[in-house]
Amino acid sequence: MSLFLNCVPLVSCTIVFFQYNGVSMKNKTKEDAYLEMLKPAETFMFKVQNCVDSLAEIKESQGDGFFIRALYERGAEAEQELSFKKDDILYVEDTLPNGNFGFWMAWQLDENAQRLEKGQIPSKY
Repeated sequence: MSLFLNCVPLVSCTIVFFQYNGVSMKNKTKEDAYLEMLKPAETFMFKVQNCVDSLAEIKESQGDGFFIRALYERGAEAEQELSFKKDDILYVEDTLPNGNFGFWMAWQLDENAQRLEKGQIPSKY
């Protein structure tokens, strides 16, 4: 998985981030990559590639989605949060929903991996 950035809406391009200041962006969630880029530095070094030919494919991709197994039980503390039990399988759809840190947008799945309920879960639980 690489980190993608869509350019200004008037420009048709997509940039793939491979490295930031020597840190690989491979297998980083959006949240992890963004936090890495927030670290203070005097100079910035990006290793990127313009992938304009892959723009349609990238737009259709699931982004940084992945499956996780809950290690603990947790009840929702707010309306937008998702409750889950230990060993539930969840599908994380977005690790930086609306640019907010600390929570991921996830789906609770049934035994056939069908999506049941969507809500926020803590990213570091």
